[in-house]
Amino acid sequence: MERLILRQVGNDPMTRIWHEVEEPMLLLVHSGSGSAVFRSGARPFGRGTLIFVDRGVLHFTVPDVPEEYVRSKIYSPPESFPALKRIMELECGGFGIAYLSPEDLERAEALFCEAGRFVSDPRRAPAALTASFCGLLVLLDADASPSAPLPRGSVGEAMEYINSNISSPLTLETVCEAVHLSKYHFCRKFKSAAGISVTQYILRTRLELAKEALKNGDLSVTRIAEDCGFSGISDFDRRFKSAVGMSPGKYRRLFEKGRSGD
Repeated sequence: MERLILRQVGNDPMTRIWHEVEEPMLLLVHSGSGSAVFRSGARPFGRGTLIFVDRGVLHFTVPDVPEEYVRSKIYSPPESFPALKRIMELECGGFGIAYLSPEDLERAEALFCEAGRFVSDPRRAPAALTASFCGLLVLLDADASPSAPLPRGSVGEAMEYINSNISSPLTLETVCEAVHLSKYHFCRKFKSAAGISVTQYILRTRLELAKEALKNGDLSVTRIAEDCGFSGISDFDRRFKSAVGMSPGKYRRLFEKGRSGD
């Protein structure tokens, strides 16, 4: 994996799709706005937002206007990771959000660019990356404002409500009521931003959380179905097979074999 990715513009293949990173990552937003979505809910981002995502954390972004979404990514050198986790005051989902002042954003952009000068030089890249990370840590420790609330009636607010209530029998009506929008306007707004319908988002989120639980935990399949909001084990089994191509039990066994080294 590249240690630094500079100036990604617009959508990438992982926008609006649940995914994980293999190494702890910082994402700096240069322009555009939208929501960063995690298991525990969504958080707003805009110019000057610095987003930290730990390895293995399910997430995706929903830019308001994809063409205006410009960001840089940098992956944490191991020696900087403990301090980064402390300063970012990670939420229980393994992520952190900080909002930089205009002056600190300018300094952060310069640090990203400095690291980028040496990304292709295997001798100098590790030192340059560590130096840039140290500079970013100083900025975060000194001047990062608390998280801003999600705008009422936004797609991000709806995603936060869905993620926080995923084990409940969610309906389009309950989500619309929670974000104070009519069904007609909300459905159009949500699909335009997220690329899928509200019901498709709910199902996709339930399936991704179920896959994570099957891979990494020892809860029963029945309990996972309940925790992820499926109406019962038969509903879970049918929807999981349709989406993944195998039963939940067979999916779990694939990862049990991998962990045992077979």
